[in-house]
Amino acid sequence: MKRIPRLEFTLGRRLLNRGGQGVRLTEAGRRFLEPTRQALAAADLAVAAVPDTHGPLRIEVWEPPVRPTPCWGRRRSTRHSSACPLERY
Repeated sequence: MKRIPRLEFTLGRRLLNRGGQGVRLTEAGRRFLEPTRQALAAADLAVAAVPDTHGPLRIEVWEPPVRPTPCWGRRRSTRHSSACPLERY
């Protein structure tokens, strides 16, 4: 799965409308954009604060292996596993 569709899946919201006329942000995408820009700017400041002694610093965002569901944190029993399904990538 590519990164933006994976992000949309993780958030449970479509961020982009894709169509014959191009790609446009959805309302959720517009709300997500500014905090994302702020987070990237903060990451840039953090990287700039570290002296460059060993080459470029790479930062990757951790992605959970399982998407939280409304049942997140509850114990699953095999007898009731359909009540709280796990969504895997």
